[in-house]
Amino acid sequence: MGRKKKKEEVEKKSLFSHLDEETVESIMAIIFIIVAVFFTLSPFGLAGLVGEKTYGGFEWLLGVGYFLLPLTLLFLGISFFKSRKHNVATPKIVGAFMFLISALGLIAIAGGEGGWLGNVIARPLVQLFDVWMGAIASVGIGLISLILIFDSPLK
Repeated sequence: MGRKKKKEEVEKKSLFSHLDEETVESIMAIIFIIVAVFFTLSPFGLAGLVGEKTYGGFEWLLGVGYFLLPLTLLFLGISFFKSRKHNVATPKIVGAFMFLISALGLIAIAGGEGGWLGNVIARPLVQLFDVWMGAIASVGIGLISLILIFDSPLK
């Protein structure tokens, strides 16, 4: 009777699996800050052809809220540098997305140019809750997002 050969289970490892969690968070922080600088330089023609095209697309999508994008990425970068807990990337990224969405909605509700995305967020808020409650909800979501990003409760 032949013996069955055990198939060796190949352990899949990520590129950063052998690094300390704090090292990975530092790398992520630097990446977020570099991308924030890229988005900051793009509207001024200081990020090359890629920056020009990127700015054009995001300006259509976000309107004047485009300038919240580098700010949001900077928040993420700072939060990864000051992180006290491990494995918190997902809540921070969700918080950053919530911050951007709530700010774009608030810009559009206030009558500003929040871009296509801001209008998509603001229209149902205003139709369902009117201007004041839509704005209050957007501010509340923005505050919650900052708590998520910085993992810091209101005191």
